[in-house]
Amino acid sequence: MTTARADLWLRGYTKASNDLASLPGPMLSILVPRMLRSTPDPDDDPAYDGGYRTALADALAHMRRSA
Repeated sequence: MTTARADLWLRGYTKASNDLASLPGPMLSILVPRMLRSTPDPDDDPAYDGGYRTALADALAHMRRSA
């Protein structure tokens, strides 16, 4: 992965992490699976989407381990 692609991936991951941190906890268990089931926006860069979706998957995995 090139540096530019890695930067985009990290920006997506960071954006998702910040978005999730701003939500009330009970909403996460509803919204995260729905967001992961959605189709990525074709206008977004795949590296950015990859980082965003990885953060969502990490959050979902954390919720399942904590349950």
